[in-house]
Amino acid sequence: MASLATLPNELLDAILVQISTADLVSLTQKCRNLRSISLPLAYRDITITANGSTYDRLPRITLLLRTVLESPHLTKHIKSVRLFTGELHRYDYLADERARIVTKWTGPSLVASDMRDRLVRKAVHEMQSSCAAEWITAIFDSDLTAASALILAQCEQLESLTVDNEYARVGAKWLTAVFRNGLGAVKDDTRPPTFGNLTKLDVTCYYRWDVSHYCDRIPKEVFMLSLYLPKIKSLRLGRTPRIEAWDEDAQRFDVTWPLPVAPDAVSLTSLRLDRSVATFSSIEALLQRTPSLRSLYLDSFIPESYVQDTTVLRQALRHVRSTLLRLTVEYEISDEDYADAVNLNVLVKGSLDSLRDLEVLEKLNISLCVFYGQDRDLEALPPLSEGMPPKLKRLTINDSLWGFVAFEECPSQVYVPLLGPFLGGGWKTGTPELQEFALDAGRIRDEYGGEFARGMRRLRNFCEEQGLKCSLPGHIDLDS
Repeated sequence: MASLATLPNELLDAILVQISTADLVSLTQKCRNLRSISLPLAYRDITITANGSTYDRLPRITLLLRTVLESPHLTKHIKSVRLFTGELHRYDYLADERARIVTKWTGPSLVASDMRDRLVRKAVHEMQSSCAAEWITAIFDSDLTAASALILAQCEQLESLTVDNEYARVGAKWLTAVFRNGLGAVKDDTRPPTFGNLTKLDVTCYYRWDVSHYCDRIPKEVFMLSLYLPKIKSLRLGRTPRIEAWDEDAQRFDVTWPLPVAPDAVSLTSLRLDRSVATFSSIEALLQRTPSLRSLYLDSFIPESYVQDTTVLRQALRHVRSTLLRLTVEYEISDEDYADAVNLNVLVKGSLDSLRDLEVLEKLNISLCVFYGQDRDLEALPPLSEGMPPKLKRLTINDSLWGFVAFEECPSQVYVPLLGPFLGGGWKTGTPELQEFALDAGRIRDEYGGEFARGMRRLRNFCEEQGLKCSLPGHIDLDS
């Protein structure tokens, strides 16, 4: 049997990719011939999890911190880092307890005495951060988020970074400091910027019924600094905040960028904002800086106190009208301002009304509640073909705002009759390249009764007659 060391490099690479990180590390220590090949793979993907149990042994983060500070040459192999506060379930009753433990590790000392001055102080001071003293103190006090942020700051060849929402919240100060340092080498520092090669940033968003939406947003500065990443291609940010602030001199809300010059995110092609509080004015400020954007996924979760004007969103989309291929707009109202939000009279202002100027858009996922708004006569809407993008290939209608009283009659009495003429042949005049229609309404079940289900099945028949693909939720498709 041939030894691993004698196999062709291509075959060896394919084998090593299937081996766990722990076994790869073991290989680097026991087989000198394989060290040069297995070492980069062992460090390529790093996951740092701040475990929420005080009975755990000393976190492995201590060993990793020592490794990257004592052997900085190893960090060139780190291409992907994931920072988590622990495994989150859909209903996480221990989330608050975990956050407290993450902030202050209550187990054994996180940093050995021989690491304090020789490694930790030196590394933090080299970053020339304004919060250096506080950062060092936090690490010495066993703050896992502070320690893991210092590890992150050493990863100069990083290409992908995933951070869970809870970590971004709890470790906001350190994460912001790493971002500022990572966007450009500090004075007299010959090292390249930490995030000079970062192409993907993902701040995950978990459904958390027990945590106030207001207390669960990611840092505003991290949100805005992400647009400065020089090679960023994909941004997925959960629970993003509003970024504009009141300008007393101008007497209006305006966006002030965190660095002297506004970002120029020419490399960004995909932007996804999950459960976002960012206003449509904020979105416009972002899209002005993203001239190459091809995919936008906007999941708005708006407090009742600032219901949005979709006319502003339409203006924002014009900044990417010649590049945008995929657009998803979901829109919900938070009930944290007003417990009886379902009965609100005003849910959305203005209307999109027409997306004809999105000249290359191929896939659209939107609610007709958002598209047409509330301000116009819903019984006298223009044909849908007059407002759809000319190059559209797939149209998905989602159920945003369908559960609110103001729109409760629209799905059956307005939207099905509106979609009928469009799918029955009207699409040929406005969107001749259309291939597929879908209904994204997973949250509805019986509230619209048989009338709505029968109407949607009629639309499916129209699609079949027209040679269009049609996707309906299973509970509608199976109803008799």
